[in-house]
Amino acid sequence: MTAEYKAKWSGKWPNLCRGCWTLHRDGKDISEKIPEYLKQQPMQTFGTYNSWHFRKNWEVVWKSYESGLSSAEWREENQEWLKEITANTEEQKAIFEAFQKEDWRHNSCGGCI
Repeated sequence: MTAEYKAKWSGKWPNLCRGCWTLHRDGKDISEKIPEYLKQQPMQTFGTYNSWHFRKNWEVVWKSYESGLSSAEWREENQEWLKEITANTEEQKAIFEAFQKEDWRHNSCGGCI
């Protein structure tokens, strides 16, 4: 049976970029397994994200774009710390999917406009 993983990013609008990742396995907090350098950054999972910029006269323009690593690429890139959680490929895929549901990018919520 595969464990259930849930990832949570604590940042919220209007300051999505300020937050911290937590990770739970079957309800137990295993956030200490996330490397320090990743705890306050986007997880770089593949998805569609939003970005904004100003046009002339301070008009705000939004665009969507795709960014990030596929599940296989992400698992390979993060294998060093993932194997500390589980060597099971299906569970590592579940960890990717948990982070992917909550992943974000800088400049994506508009709170700093």
